Amino acid sequence: MNNNDNYIQFSRARVVFLATCVGVIVASMFYIQPIEKMLVTSLATSPRTVSVIAMLVQVSYALGLLLVVPLGDAHNRYHFLQVVELLSVLSLFLAAFSPNALLFGIASVAIGLTSVGGQIIIPYVAYLTPVKRQGPILGAMISGMLTGILFARTFSGIIAQQ
Repeated sequence: MNNNDNYIQFSRARVVFLATCVGVIVASMFYIQPIEKMLVTSLATSPRTVSVIAMLVQVSYALGLLLVVPLGDAHNRYHFLQVVELLSVLSLFLAAFSPNALLFGIASVAIGLTSVGGQIIIPYVAYLTPVKRQGPILGAMISGMLTGILFARTFSGIIAQQ
């Protein structure tokens, strides 16, 4: 049961901001799929290697759900989320500036592991929200997550066409 001292007033703007954050975080692991052909050329590697890297992002995300998300219950969620998102940003920069497929693959695994930030934010928001308001707010968080997944592929596809 939530403790009334922990409740936060979630304005519409804050809910939209948090839902957008969840969407952007989860989107990180889907950008690779439409740009695989570009990565083959950019990293001077085979299509098979890039396909394996794209798969590793998804596998590492599943491992993150299994191994990283439960740590949010064992640590201060606010600080834990900051660490996870800092690692996420660093892994995205590493991927962006990777000179070869090996380093890009390592960065991609890190991206998958840290893309679980959305699954840390959602229960944290639930914890901070009065029970009577949880439904709409959590619905917005889930909508942000699903929208991020859909827009990631679209955005990445547009980039690939340019």
